[in-house]
Amino acid sequence: MKELICCHFSGLMTLDIVDNYINNWGMILIGTLECLAVGWIYKIDEQYQKVGRLSVLVYNSGYLVSLILGAILGVALPIHPATSLGIGLALFIGGWAASTCLALFLAENKDSQPILSQLWSIMGWHGADDLRNKANNCVRDTEKDGVWTPYSWKMELQALYRHDCFCA
Repeated sequence: MKELICCHFSGLMTLDIVDNYINNWGMILIGTLECLAVGWIYKIDEQYQKVGRLSVLVYNSGYLVSLILGAILGVALPIHPATSLGIGLALFIGGWAASTCLALFLAENKDSQPILSQLWSIMGWHGADDLRNKANNCVRDTEKDGVWTPYSWKMELQALYRHDCFCA
């Protein structure tokens, strides 16, 4: 039944609309979800060990909820766009600050860690740091660091990660 849509005289336009939607908005969604997975899910056990599971979950959920609510209010309020965006941004920043303070309050091992170390343990993207370090090790020269990497991998990783930014 769904194939009949493409057989109609406007089938090519319908296919173009679906293709445009999937390739534009779908890719943005995939990229966002990959960033969330790398930043907050990969290596989350290290965060749990340093400050506790509850603290990390409070920060992550508070950040996401305030981001989503701020974006919805910033776009959907029926007032002047600048005011609407200001309200949405204020909600996001307020929710983010509140979830950070609550996560610091709920953190385990408060006495053994300074506050900045606790903040890094809660807010830091440990997974992204680890993947960046692994990519840097793959890109480095054999003569300089003694790491052997096939030549084609080296060129691809350099192009992908802009090796000048990481290996300075």
